[in-house]
Amino acid sequence: MLEQNLFNLTNPQKSIWSQEQFYKNTSLNNIGGTIIIKEKINFELLEKAINKFIELNDSFNIKLCFDNNGSIKQFFSNYIFTKIDLINLNSYDDLLNKEKELIENSFSLLNTPLYKFIMFKFPDGTGGIILIAHHIIVDGFACNFVANKIAYIYNCLLNKQEILPDYYSYKDYILSEKEYINSSKFEKDKKYWNKLFEDVPETVSLSTSTNTSNVTFENINSSREVFTLKNDLLTKINNFCNLYKVSKYNFFMAIYSLYIGKVNDVNDFVIGTPILNRINFK
Repeated sequence: MLEQNLFNLTNPQKSIWSQEQFYKNTSLNNIGGTIIIKEKINFELLEKAINKFIELNDSFNIKLCFDNNGSIKQFFSNYIFTKIDLINLNSYDDLLNKEKELIENSFSLLNTPLYKFIMFKFPDGTGGIILIAHHIIVDGFACNFVANKIAYIYNCLLNKQEILPDYYSYKDYILSEKEYINSSKFEKDKKYWNKLFEDVPETVSLSTSTNTSNVTFENINSSREVFTLKNDLLTKINNFCNLYKVSKYNFFMAIYSLYIGKVNDVNDFVIGTPILNRINFK
């Protein structure tokens, strides 16, 4: 381990690592995605495409370790071709069950890959890939990125075309955050936020309980609610956002904020959003 260059975790990664200390050996920070290819698949080439993606994206070569002082660090391991398991599934229901099984398994976090790819094959020769990865190396957007890039590489291999290496390194983000923390802009931002929170706002939530114990949070199971907007309402929202030059994300966050304020009867409170100091496309 000592021969590797060790890097501090970035601030977003530190938040995720902190969560892990509260919910050890759980799947809380697992993120999953599935790519379905609706044509007969050359699984040998698909395995090569997955490996090429891993080789080109150093986020997938990140591993965690403790340094000699007991502080959590990360390092970028050398790429090694990985054998990708291929499983046979009989139906889409089987796929859903397999996804659930995989997403509920927790990762060993130290000195080991923080992702798992599984290829699957349906009886008609179609199939695809299941990806389960730890949140410390991916986010929801990354799953879409992974799907598009692997599909691109697979098609290049299938058609014997050149693979264009348009990839960025996570090391750049680590270094840019370090530069920011040592910059005058950081000092200016720090003064702004310290001034803003001289008086700490109330803590509010959707929960009406004030005596919740830690035991309540041992179960981390969750579910998703999906609401479909009618076209006429969606059109009104789009027109409103265009008129006032706001994104739909900010529009819904404003609605959410109004609701939180009313049900808790407070005017001064803060809602955190996952912007995480991302200042450019890279």
